[in-house]
Order: sequence, then structure tokens, then C-alpha cells
Amino acid sequence: MSDVLTSFCFLFLASVSLTAQNEPPTVDQIQMSVNAADETISVDYAVNDQEGDQISVYLRVSEDEEYFYIPDEGLSGDWGENVGSGTRQITWAYPSALDPRTLSFQLSVWDDHPIDVQSLVNQVDSQRLQDRLASYQGIKHYLQNPQGLQAFRDTIQSHFEGAGLQTYFNNFTFSGTEGVNIIGKKPGLENANQVWVLDGHYDTVGDSPGADDNGSAIVGILECLDILDDVQFKESINFIAFDFEEQGLVGSNRYVNTGIRNTEEIEGVFNLEMIGFYSDEPNSQMLPFGFDILFPEVAQEVANEEFRGNFLTNVGNEASADLIERLDLAAENYVPNLRVLSLAVPGNGSITPDFRRSDHASFWDGGYPALMLTDGANFRNLNYHTPEDTWEKLNYTFMSQVVQATLAALVEAAEPVNGRTYEIESTVSYQHVHLDPEAELRIYPNPASDHLMVEIQKGGNHLYDIGIFALNGHAVYQGQMHGKENRRISLVGIPAGQYLIIANYLENKLAKELLIQK
Repeated sequence: MSDVLTSFCFLFLASVSLTAQNEPPTVDQIQMSVNAADETISVDYAVNDQEGDQISVYLRVSEDEEYFYIPDEGLSGDWGENVGSGTRQITWAYPSALDPRTLSFQLSVWDDHPIDVQSLVNQVDSQRLQDRLASYQGIKHYLQNPQGLQAFRDTIQSHFEGAGLQTYFNNFTFSGTEGVNIIGKKPGLENANQVWVLDGHYDTVGDSPGADDNGSAIVGILECLDILDDVQFKESINFIAFDFEEQGLVGSNRYVNTGIRNTEEIEGVFNLEMIGFYSDEPNSQMLPFGFDILFPEVAQEVANEEFRGNFLTNVGNEASADLIERLDLAAENYVPNLRVLSLAVPGNGSITPDFRRSDHASFWDGGYPALMLTDGANFRNLNYHTPEDTWEKLNYTFMSQVVQATLAALVEAAEPVNGRTYEIESTVSYQHVHLDPEAELRIYPNPASDHLMVEIQKGGNHLYDIGIFALNGHAVYQGQMHGKENRRISLVGIPAGQYLIIANYLENKLAKELLIQK
């Protein structure tokens, strides 16, 4: 084939590849108005999906600029699934206790185009895992090398923040030393309160460079994070690096007890604990004492392979049965060359202490489903907790397969979507309030300074809600008065400016513009 023809074919295939990529829906012309009298917020927007897919649209609200939720009640208009392209509107009747001025708003959209999980799995790069682990190797112990421990914290934090995660710390004290759990949240677009966890500890014992234990886990987590950087999910993912695991699961215990936010419901935990050592040599795999009694079928599978250390152990407890199956199916469907042996230990593993030796056990104790994904630690890797635990002794094909299976299970659990999120800037409109100068609401003096007299003429004896609202929708005064009553309202502490005073009785709304001068 000629060079010209080869070049033409390459450009044609590249063009086909680019045009075949499905783009998320786009939104523009977003306008928000707040109607303080009706206590409603309206969002007008134009949405389009160039492939003509069905579109889902959700208004999301935050009271702290971090946790965004879809209101349970009061939404009407064009929201939810199957919203058509074009100009649309969502209206939210917000609770009276909320001040719209203090809220943040987003519009999240996605289409029904499926995400190709296999293409994500295929992006896991064994060479990148090796290069990264080689650069991270070194003792990370709070007494033997606190500088190395702190440097690794900084690296993980920087990586989380660089990926756009909501990054924060769960700090604690152990033996007079500060410990730091590093959490990076990727918020879900629909059910942000439902959280999946991918974790591993980043500290080492005092004399080991900790390549397998547990640098392999951290580079696996960062690999997953890099690949999922541009992927959106319906549910949230917390990427967590735990501290002080080697001192008795201290960091994860503190997180489970003090670090889970009240807006989070932990759905499941994938804990990576040593995922890099592999051996196809006979008798390279040992089993804990009594293993053959508790898990005879798995023990027989190991024996059938002449006790080769050539598999991933997927350890859950009985309450994590669904999670065990989720990982097994992900490996079977997306990484068929990875051999996985799975265990469901009784209760919280108290009768099998060898299967409680990592941070998943803290979640078991807290009542959360959790897995430990491991190469078997000292039952396979004789370099465990020694100076010989170095990056050269690990198998990066095996490590990449473990990361692939974990990535696939995590992605399917959190439900990926082809979507985007748009920040909304709010403005205030009072277009639905009658501003008739001859209305039955009388206020004086106007302009006012330190007080205001309010009178509702021809109002019968009905009880009216009275509010004074700034032009951003914020209520600076709220009270009640009867019709035919004169009410003196103190304006002390209310800044000078333009306001709107509104009187509500059932569907009757009276309003007057007010100028306060100081």
C-alpha cells in the first residue's frame, strides 16, 4: 500500500472514530429567577443532544457548596428522565426555612447512551503502575521516616485535587502524632448521598519501603482516578488513603466512627491491600491455619493448582455477599484472564483474624459491606514487612488485572452516565407580584429610616404574612398582622437600599416598593 493511501486510510479511520464518539447533552441560556412572594425558584434553560438521545435533567441544590442534592418535593416542569430538546423550565417551591441567597445551584444533564466499561478497563496501563510505584517507593512510617510519610500525603492530596475531587482530611491523634486520612469525593449527579468507597492505606512499617504493602494499592487507586477523571456517575465515589493502618487499622476506625458525613450512605467498599505479588511456581501459596476447614472448596481449588500464588483473593463477610458477587462478575466479564478466589467469612471475621488484617474490617465493624482485595500478604509474599518489599519484585501484569477488575466493579456500582454539570448564577424577579400603587397595602414613611408603619386597608380581619425582601430575595423581616391593623416595624439593623414589602393571605398578595435611607 502506498504511503499516500496509508495516510488517507489513517485519517479516514480517525475521523470515523471521532465522529462516532457520543457527546453529552449541552445546556445554554440558563436563567434563574427567585420569586420571594411565592417562595419559588424558576430555571429557564435550553437543552440539546446532538445524537437525539433521551435526556435526563435535574436541578441540584447545595447549602454548603459541596453536597448537592435533588429536592425531594416541590419540583415541577421539565425535569427528570425523557426531557426533550428545546427551551425548558424547572420550578421549585422551596421550603420557607431556606434562604435562596445562601444556596448554590447546578443543572445536571445526561443522555441514555451507555458507557463502554470495557474501554475504561482497557485504559489501565501496567507500565504506568510500575513507573509510579518505583517513584513512590520508600519508608513511610510516623517514627522512622515522618518526612517520607508527609511527602506521600502531599503527593496523594495533590493528585486528588488535580483530578477535581472534593478533597478533605479526617484528622486524628495516635500516640501523640497526628494521623491524616485523605478523602477525595467524586460527587454523584443524581443520588449524591449514596457513596461507594475505593481505599487503601499509605503508611508502611518502620523498615520496609512498602512496594506491595501498600504502595501497590495507592498506585491502583490513582490509576482508577486518572481513568475516571472525565466520567460522571449517578452515585458518588470516595477515594480514600488511610493512615496508621499498620498500627492496628487506626485510621480507618477513626474514619468509620468520625469521618463519614451525615449526608453519606456508604453502599460498599473496595479495599485494596497488597495487589502486586504473583507467582506461578508450585507451593508458592500458603494457607492460614484452619483454612481448609472453613473454606474447603476454595482450599481444594488452591490445591488443584499445586498451591501456586497466581490468583486474587476476594474477601468479604457474609453481609457483603452481593459485593463479593459484583467483583466476581466484573472480573469474569471484563478481565477473564484474572483468576479470582472468593471468600465470605462468618460475621465480622472474629474467628478468622487473618482476614481482618486490613481497613475493610473497620467497615465490617461499622455494619458496611466491604471487600479486601489482596494477593495474600505473607501467605505468598515472603518479602512482607521486610526491607525486601521493593517494586522490582512485583508482577505488573497481575497488578493491572486486579486494578481492571476493581475499576469495572466500581464503575458498574456507581452507575456511569454520559453527562455534564452546569453551575447556575441566580437573579431575583418579582414579576408575579402586583405592584399597583392603589393597592390596599399602605406603608409610610417611604423613604423610611429607622421604622416603618404598615396598614392593610379593606383587609377584613384576615391574618396576613408580612415580609420585607431585599432585591436578592433575602427576607430581612418576617411577621404577621391582621387586616385593618396598623403595625410599626423597626428597621434598625436593616441596611439602606431598595426593598419590597409583601403581604400574603391565601392567594391574595399585596406588594409595595420600599426605599430605606440611613
